[in-house]
Amino acid sequence: MDASTSSVVAFFRRLTQLATDYILACLNEENVDESFLLDDLSYCYRIPFALIEMGRKELAGRVLQSICRRYMLPNGDFRQTIDLKSADPKLNQFDLSINAWILVAAMHLGRDEVLEQGMLFVEQHWMEDWEVYVSSFRSKSPYIDFFSLSDVAILLLSLNYNGEYAIIIHSSLA
Repeated sequence: MDASTSSVVAFFRRLTQLATDYILACLNEENVDESFLLDDLSYCYRIPFALIEMGRKELAGRVLQSICRRYMLPNGDFRQTIDLKSADPKLNQFDLSINAWILVAAMHLGRDEVLEQGMLFVEQHWMEDWEVYVSSFRSKSPYIDFFSLSDVAILLLSLNYNGEYAIIIHSSLA
């Protein structure tokens, strides 16, 4: 690695450490500061998985529980409101990507009830009409379907899910 690459790597490691310190300052083992989580789904949907990667599974489980309590609808979807995935309009385009991150964390934490309810939504509202889903988002941006589909593909592969869906996703991305 040359000197410029090393300095870039060091810079990103430092940023990662600062972000980690910030997250852990807002969330501690005794008290999950739900105000940090509940402002918007877009602020917190990746936090449980990040905490799992940091080796903080107990805290990840508490954060996941807070997210489910605030954002999980009875049909298994995660939404800011009935009409919006997130208050951030850009993230409303990545509808299933947000669900996939939350569900992968649930899988790693052994939260089968969250995973099962969330997968029912994915199956009923995406997999049955995947062509409609992909074509509706392709009209907005060529990247949207790629990101959402790849996150859903990761979820399905993590679950060793039905190979039929993996073929559908692959043909959509090809």
